[in-house]
Amino acid sequence: MTSWNTRVGNQGSSFYEPAWSTQMNNLNIGGSDNSAGAVRQYYWTINFTDYGKQNFNTAVDDSGEIYIDGVYQFDSGGFNSWTAKQTPGYFAPGSYTISMTSRNTGSGPWGLAAEWVSYTPPPAPSISSFYADPNPQNSGVDGTPAYNTTFHWSSTSIGPITSCKILNNVSDITLPNTTGGNYPVSNLPQSTAGSNSPASRVYTLEICNNGGCSTSQITVDARNDNTPSTTWTTLFDDLEPGLPTVRLMGTMAGVDMTVKVSSSNNNVTFANGANSSFSNPQYFTNGQAVYIQSTSADFNTDVSGLPAGSELGKVNDKTIPVTIGSLSAFDVTYRTRKPVIKEVFDYPNQIDNYPFPDIDDDPNNTPLEFTVTDQETLDDIEIPMEIKTNNPDVQIQINNGNWLYLREI
Repeated sequence: MTSWNTRVGNQGSSFYEPAWSTQMNNLNIGGSDNSAGAVRQYYWTINFTDYGKQNFNTAVDDSGEIYIDGVYQFDSGGFNSWTAKQTPGYFAPGSYTISMTSRNTGSGPWGLAAEWVSYTPPPAPSISSFYADPNPQNSGVDGTPAYNTTFHWSSTSIGPITSCKILNNVSDITLPNTTGGNYPVSNLPQSTAGSNSPASRVYTLEICNNGGCSTSQITVDARNDNTPSTTWTTLFDDLEPGLPTVRLMGTMAGVDMTVKVSSSNNNVTFANGANSSFSNPQYFTNGQAVYIQSTSADFNTDVSGLPAGSELGKVNDKTIPVTIGSLSAFDVTYRTRKPVIKEVFDYPNQIDNYPFPDIDDDPNNTPLEFTVTDQETLDDIEIPMEIKTNNPDVQIQINNGNWLYLREI
């Protein structure tokens, strides 16, 4: 509202009375009666543009009241001064009917005058609570970094909320203009393990009505660093073939939350101790040892390309994909040792010996053919190997089976 007074609309004649105040004489609707007891009432439409208690200056001869929408607000004071009055309650912006009465207790002058002068806004909102849940955000137990929390707030306000915001040094959040509610966010800062953990951010709730603003401040902490700084052991060699094998990969370091360790190989498990419970995936915290368990590969039976007379075969690698926290997946190698592939025979005492008795049953003749045989145990080689000879007449018998010719070399 910019202005209103009782002369708006020219609803009645004005009157001049030396005993009246200047304002009363300037703005009155009035006159003079020849008898006592006259009561008069006048009506206007008034527009309030701001929420608040509405302030008026008034005067009346002899007495009277002001009503808004038929509800009594205050008496109109006297006639020889300009009296400041205020509505007892708050009015929202809008159109209202204002009325003013005049009672003349005797004969003589009567009159009424008033003007709207201002409004008094309500006090700023009162914030009763402002918090975040979870706070701190410790990223739970599933090994996934979390950047979310939910803000909760409540307040009281006389009159509507005109602005509601959460302010921070990243980006301000405009909230619904309500006295309370909740609002989720998913952009908490990234923590760094060690002295820089947790990551903290200050949030300020600001709630305003047309009487002013109130603020409340909280600090939200986040622990969401699951990128370890550990140097991991990724090769375990000289392993025995086909055996369950537990090895220490390293100690979890440089994280401030639970870290997930997993493998796409279902035959691989992890634990924080050599004798602890193994599983895939497994979850670790900073400072815990990380053990891996899997079955080593069998001996490598491929002997192609090896130099003649090689005593050892080839290693056999088992590649295990491993993912730790936010690190890229990497391979851990279980390396089975080289098998022994050369057998050393203890056969020297049979060299150049003739069989007895002579196989041609002629003791007077030196035999033209002879055979020499002995039993040997193959206990050096560790994988199946072919037996070869440079003599086409040599045969072998394996485990009392048939006599077999050998492939020549």
